[in-house]
Amino acid sequence: MVLVVFAGVLAFALAAWLAGRAAGRLGREADDAGDSGGLAQAARELRAVQRGATPSTAMVRCPRWVGAGFFVAPELLVTNAHVLCDGRAALDVELTDGRRLRGRPLRIERALDLATVEVPGAAALPLPLGDATSLAPGSPALAIGSPFGAAFTGEPGLVTAVGRAYFGLAYIELDADVAPGSSGGPLLDAAGRVVGVVSAVVPGASGVGLALPVNYAYAGDAPLVEAPPEVDAQAWALVLSRAADEDRAEVRELAGALYEPGLVAAAPAADGSVDAVLLQRFAAAPRPSSRAFALARGDRTLCRLEGRVDRWTRLGSLGGRAPDVGDLASRPDALWKWLDRTGLARDLWVGVARLDLAPCPPPEDGDELTLSHGEPTMDRVPVQLTPDR
Repeated sequence: MVLVVFAGVLAFALAAWLAGRAAGRLGREADDAGDSGGLAQAARELRAVQRGATPSTAMVRCPRWVGAGFFVAPELLVTNAHVLCDGRAALDVELTDGRRLRGRPLRIERALDLATVEVPGAAALPLPLGDATSLAPGSPALAIGSPFGAAFTGEPGLVTAVGRAYFGLAYIELDADVAPGSSGGPLLDAAGRVVGVVSAVVPGASGVGLALPVNYAYAGDAPLVEAPPEVDAQAWALVLSRAADEDRAEVRELAGALYEPGLVAAAPAADGSVDAVLLQRFAAAPRPSSRAFALARGDRTLCRLEGRVDRWTRLGSLGGRAPDVGDLASRPDALWKWLDRTGLARDLWVGVARLDLAPCPPPEDGDELTLSHGEPTMDRVPVQLTPDR
């Protein structure tokens, strides 16, 4: 069985560490935005939104993963860049009426993790586009995607924040059970308008998802999609300004950390083992070293493992590119470009320890890989059993 970590885990594991968000503040803010009663009320309000919007969404299939997307024109789909198949290869697009069509990537904005896909013959009804700045903590919202391959699933939730900074971008935080396979799907407001693109879950913060505001698709001289007239450009500028302030604070915090190794990904290896990917700060080229790991299920340790990092690569030497480690090169570019742009990559090194899972019982969905004596709150990553994005 091949183990695959959700495509956003690498980037957002680091983000979760920066302020202890995953298990602490994120969870508290989600509670502040609304309790289970609030979620139940949101679910009732959003049922009609889901019925109307689902025919305008799609399941996106690649050989090794699935994701989601939504139509902004009869033959034009928007999704995450990391949902696309390797390179600019064509992809399968499944519609709610059962048709399976071939899609061709048109625009790919990897720095934003956004892409448009041409789907000839789709003849889909486009979703109305909205404005993420119209949201506030407690606003009901609906994510539609393909969690764990379950196509056209709607997940209601409540917005907990608008403009949360992650690697230089401002995200919508959502109190909802967003799962792998939902990437690229729409986040809809109570009026059924697209306000975001579902992008990731936050590791260690149960029920917290992230969506990229749709306003990013309106930006620049050649926007991915045309903005509706009611978009509040001044409010969006304020969101970006606040996120930039938060981002600078995170850079200052990270600059004084990672002197202990941080576990940031578990990339699958061809022989069924797992490559544990580590980040650590060194003043000079590090020597090979061994590390202790464990496979855990909740509070129970399933097995203990040891892996050796034989070679380290300095991120500052890559010019903002992803390390050539497992499938990391196909992951979102935001992390690598952010580290390079902020100067944090200068003395950060990435290393890989290959772990043989033969001594372990068969892993299950929700198991975690943990690192002994690692950077606090950055010493574990959740492991998925299906290659969904």
